[in-house]
Amino acid sequence: MTYFYEHSLNRIDKIFLRSIADQIAKDPEHGLVEPHKVVARLSIANFDQPEVLNYDLLFYLLKECAVNTTSVSQDYEVPTFIAINSPKQNQRFLNAMINQILEQSNYDFLNKVFALNDQRLNYLVNFLNKSHRDCLGRILHKKAEFSELCRDDFVFRTLIVTPICDLVENEEFRENISLFVSSQESFLDAKRFNNELFKFMYGEDIQSESAKAILLMRLGELDVRFLKINHESADSELFEKVYADSRYAINYENIALMLKTQYGLTESDDFKHKRQPPQTPIRTVNFV
Repeated sequence: MTYFYEHSLNRIDKIFLRSIADQIAKDPEHGLVEPHKVVARLSIANFDQPEVLNYDLLFYLLKECAVNTTSVSQDYEVPTFIAINSPKQNQRFLNAMINQILEQSNYDFLNKVFALNDQRLNYLVNFLNKSHRDCLGRILHKKAEFSELCRDDFVFRTLIVTPICDLVENEEFRENISLFVSSQESFLDAKRFNNELFKFMYGEDIQSESAKAILLMRLGELDVRFLKINHESADSELFEKVYADSRYAINYENIALMLKTQYGLTESDDFKHKRQPPQTPIRTVNFV
């Protein structure tokens, strides 16, 4: 790897390349001014080194390998990856970098990337959901170190931006998401659709109202049935649609909630005392 070109590379990018050559890692937040020039001075072997793990480099490669598309069901552009096995240099570099990230037993770097919480994560989510569908399953079932906020963000972005073909073509992937979402009583939280937060997370092109429509469609395509719903924090529009579409399990808590919110009926103490034990929900979820 060559890294010293007096007039062609800025000092900040030289420092990053020097850290790789010296095998002394910089913070992954180290900004890159001209990532395309950095990439031109790297080889595939460098992507086996932990020193290459850098946020700007990762997102540069993701954007270079993505194609923005609009589907019939989505009225906004989302990044798609149609040539994940391409022999082109940027794709090979990206695949090697992602493999190194996922080889970490605790997903430490991935967790830190998701903590950024901005719209660039849409590229990462869609690439992982195309090329490494087992990644999300591991996070849901096995990666206790992965923060709950980042986990929930991964799942929610998957429903909003992942193309439907990548979402449903693998049965295990589809079932993992469906069961997880069904178990999340605060999944319809209105705070997710705060306009300013939504713009920061998804960009100007994806409006919260469009995202709600897609979310409802995806809940149906995944056959989500909420085991419990936090009505107090739920977006009112989404809650009404979930009720209308019967996207909830038939159990005592949900029936009582629907009677209260839709018909104004409240359960009496006598009813609470005499009611039969609730039937087993349609599906049960046991995440460890």
